Amino acid sequence: MPSLPDDLVKPPAPDVPAYSNKPYSKDIARLRLALPSAPEQQKIADCLTSLDELIVAESQKLKVLKAHKQGLMQQLFPREGETRPRLRFPEFQNAGEWEETRLGRLGELFSFSNLTDTRSKSREISVLRLIRSTEANC
Repeated sequence: MPSLPDDLVKPPAPDVPAYSNKPYSKDIARLRLALPSAPEQQKIADCLTSLDELIVAESQKLKVLKAHKQGLMQQLFPREGETRPRLRFPEFQNAGEWEETRLGRLGELFSFSNLTDTRSKSREISVLRLIRSTEANC
């Protein structure tokens, strides 16, 4: 994409309003740029529009999949105070209750830190990393 020549864009003097530094139409009219034929311009526009539409459709699919995942997670893990999820894979239907245990029994606490959630800069996520006794010996 062409840029404005340096002589059209100069830093404003301290006592001159910023809007007075804008290029005028006669200055813009002097710019030279290469243009494809009208049919080629249309083909480029159609291609980019098609990609924009695909991006929108994929974004909508992603939103639906994320909502589905959230709902699935709520069913695949027990509610607070319960030890059995509402939804289980067929081979675990009769596996019984989930065992409650203290976190310290799962392994040695390796690190605990707060990270900023990349989706929401203002929210922090607590991250706990455990090393199981089998991993610690590796």
